[in-house]
Amino acid sequence: MNPLVFIAWLPLIELLLLIAMAAAFGFWFTLAWIVGTAILGIVLLNRARAQLAEQIGARQGWRMTPPPQGLGMPGLLATWVGAVLLILPGPLTDLVGLWLVIPALRRLGLGLWLTRQAEHWANRRHGAGRVYEGEVVAQTESTRARITVVSERRPGDSPK
Repeated sequence: MNPLVFIAWLPLIELLLLIAMAAAFGFWFTLAWIVGTAILGIVLLNRARAQLAEQIGARQGWRMTPPPQGLGMPGLLATWVGAVLLILPGPLTDLVGLWLVIPALRRLGLGLWLTRQAEHWANRRHGAGRVYEGEVVAQTESTRARITVVSERRPGDSPK
């Protein structure tokens, strides 16, 4: 599915999920969920901002103490995006936001995504590239003219 189509449909999906949530759990629970996740998102966003300022200050040498052993830049970015998603009303964005904010879930999701990407990268074929098999020879003036290609094949073809 095209991400832009999903983003265009996201408000309608969120509204339908909020209506279903209100029908299943009640209006007051749904309202408390929306307000609670928004407050949590604001608190996490402020905390991520403070940690980012500390890390930037430590890298710029504004203080002499070592940099904080916190989330690291990728973790701060994930926390920031997760906090923004928690501020947005809706169960789907709240679940994705919680997934990005909780480090164990983030590592699990990132690990699964990286595994799939590595498998995809390892299995894809480059039709435009060519592999030239041959042997490496020390080049001198007398051997420069004698270098020949042993065979030519495309990536993914079995070696001969």
